[in-house]
Amino acid sequence: MAVVFAWLCAARLASASSPPAGMDERAPQNPTSSLYSTCSPRLAGGILLAEVPTAATVPDLIWLNGVTLDGPKTGLERRLTVTAGDTFLALVARGGVKQGDALPWYQAAKKVFDLARLRPGNAVTLSFDKSGGDLVSVEYEIDRLYVLRAERTSDGITARREELPTTTEVRGVAGTIASNITADCLAAGVPNRVIRQMTGIFSPKLNLKRLRDGDAFRVLYEVKVAEDGEELDTVAQVLAAEVETRGTAHTAILTEGTEGPAYVDLDGRPMAPAKEMAARYPLTFTRISSGFSTSRVHPITRRRRPHYGVDFAAPHGTPVRAIADGKIAFAGWNGELGRALRIDHLGSYPYDSIYGHLTKFASGIGSGSAVRRGQVIGYVGSTGLSTGPHLHFALVSGKRYVDPLKALGQAALVAPTRVAGKSFERRKTSLVNALGALDHEGPVRLTRMPDTLDL
Repeated sequence: MAVVFAWLCAARLASASSPPAGMDERAPQNPTSSLYSTCSPRLAGGILLAEVPTAATVPDLIWLNGVTLDGPKTGLERRLTVTAGDTFLALVARGGVKQGDALPWYQAAKKVFDLARLRPGNAVTLSFDKSGGDLVSVEYEIDRLYVLRAERTSDGITARREELPTTTEVRGVAGTIASNITADCLAAGVPNRVIRQMTGIFSPKLNLKRLRDGDAFRVLYEVKVAEDGEELDTVAQVLAAEVETRGTAHTAILTEGTEGPAYVDLDGRPMAPAKEMAARYPLTFTRISSGFSTSRVHPITRRRRPHYGVDFAAPHGTPVRAIADGKIAFAGWNGELGRALRIDHLGSYPYDSIYGHLTKFASGIGSGSAVRRGQVIGYVGSTGLSTGPHLHFALVSGKRYVDPLKALGQAALVAPTRVAGKSFERRKTSLVNALGALDHEGPVRLTRMPDTLDL
């Protein structure tokens, strides 16, 4: 009996170490079907249409036999890394899935996420049944916050988009300026998004780039932390900040204003008067009809896809102004954006800016035109794929879109009137006490705040 048992164990180990039939290690050539055309970034008339993050270092192929995290308890799982130019069909073919078998998975997933938008560095995990022949689930890491899960059920292939587990933690940063606030904060490990928010919160009342050696500051901000402990700085949010310069302290806290979250001073007043705020944005708008999102249901197509910009609703013909000096890199029709402009700000501003759905351009505006900050460049319209008059405004840093509301200093977080009341006073007291606990004497340093912080 012992001999038979040993022979069975050896046979099981031998079969587990070999790929199942039909699962060739060699990757076939990319299919030519236009449905699965390359997903690398593309420019249309000079306007970037896809965000392309830096590729992560992930093993290209991993064989797992036995229990998997989210797949079946028996069988095989293959994890494949997306490389530049990969299509979904080409990628899963490396995992042994034929084109005809992969198509239903692509179509089912498209209701939740379009797998034509694979990002280099992200991973696709294929799970097979215990025979290793039939695909039972597909998982794609959309980003650090969301994952696509598609599974074969008795009703066919079903797909869903799930939010990955994260925790929210509060960080404190404080210190005395030695070089400049940007360099000192980056050296201390502060996310660049937090630095940009601080600059926007105090601007134009206070230019943080002009802080002198010896000026001091303190900041509290929230950050999302993934299960592996990595901080997701793309969702960092400033809660309170204090800047001390020339013997005067300036404090801002995030609270609930009359029209939503707002940054106010200790007396509950908006950090900047309305006319100063209007000078910072590309137009005078009535409301924000749609914000920046990695996944939004389009109001016309009803398809879920990213919205890499912010929509400012305004009356037809409202003047649109350049947010900084620069040169028109593109002026013309750009598909769903309709009549659109892109400005290269040539170092005067950290991002290129995009203006879409314009009804017309201002006189003298065209590709190659030089523009000044505040100059009228066009007028609000509803050209392209649009439900009504508004400006689609986007900011691009290299090949990556950024949230305009964050970069412009929280356009949506402006309280039109003074904030008051018991809840405001309680929150103010908690945040001010937490700021006061940070020592701003000496080099800039980062501190993890206790979970007991009462907000």
